Amino acid sequence: MELSLGNNIRKMRKERGLTQESLADTLGVTNGAVYKWESNQSVPELEMIVKLADLFDVSLDVLLGYEKINKRKDVLIQNIYMKINTKDITGLEDADRALLKYPNDYGILMVAASIYACFGTEEKNREYKQRAIELYKKALDVIPSGIDPRYGELMIRKYIAFMYHSIDEKEQAGQILKEHNEAGIFNAEIGLMMALNGDKSDECRKYLMDSCIQSISNMLNMSIGFIVFYINCGDLGKVRSVSKWSIDYLESLNAGNEINYLDKVKCAFLTCYGYAVFRLEGEEKGEKQLVKARTLARKFDASPDFSIYTKFYDSKEKASSYDSFGKTANESIGTALDFIKDPKFKSLWEKLNG
Repeated sequence: MELSLGNNIRKMRKERGLTQESLADTLGVTNGAVYKWESNQSVPELEMIVKLADLFDVSLDVLLGYEKINKRKDVLIQNIYMKINTKDITGLEDADRALLKYPNDYGILMVAASIYACFGTEEKNREYKQRAIELYKKALDVIPSGIDPRYGELMIRKYIAFMYHSIDEKEQAGQILKEHNEAGIFNAEIGLMMALNGDKSDECRKYLMDSCIQSISNMLNMSIGFIVFYINCGDLGKVRSVSKWSIDYLESLNAGNEINYLDKVKCAFLTCYGYAVFRLEGEEKGEKQLVKARTLARKFDASPDFSIYTKFYDSKEKASSYDSFGKTANESIGTALDFIKDPKFKSLWEKLNG
């Protein structure tokens, strides 16, 4: 078992931009005391170690550097997650034992909350669900500094809301999500909960509509990212398949024959698809796809509409959008060609578009 308290004090002090002097002032000790701690010439009193852990927002075992303890704790967490995956209910007992040893550890609290939430949901056990809520709330109070935001406060609050909704405390669930709906992150969940509660209001519909637009934007950004990635890697087969999927996705969303923003974006994907076909199946087939992109671009640019019409809501309620591809559909094709960086394919476009 190896202690590294002095090294950890120095490391955490520097991470927070503190000098030895400022740390000493904060703790009410001498500069020399801090120097001796960090150089392992002396060890702080227990009360001071607690103050340091609180100041650095870490658990005592992390501050002390108990590597063996941390490894044992990690094994406990992994074993409980494994029992969640295998639906082994004895994991609840493991979680309770782990909580007795590490009652304020974030990782233990989260895995314990997760297993109670899972079995509470599967077995419709209200007591388990309430226990999960209690543990999630406790985890909120001990979130470590520097934790990946994907596994931090907002995620926990979403889990708490779902647990409340599952025990029919629906108003509490909705309130939690609405109060923490930063950048509309919970629009889908709020709309779903309202709909499940029998809500027919415009507010519920608005949450679902906003979520729909967010989802479309995320999917398109993901698709463009994959296409550019595979172009960089030289994997034209993947460029072709992702581009074709993106075109099909946009067509499945479109509410009808009315030209709108989705068609402008489709021009860029047709260009990427045409490029992959151009290289994999022959220049003539690739040119046909580029002609399709040009035809659609001209149709859009003749009467541009930057609203989005989808099958999820009536066309009379438009959702405006914009992107970095350019003001026109023709410019979108040009931006896609910039991603592709193929002089021969770009020359073909210039010839067709001339």
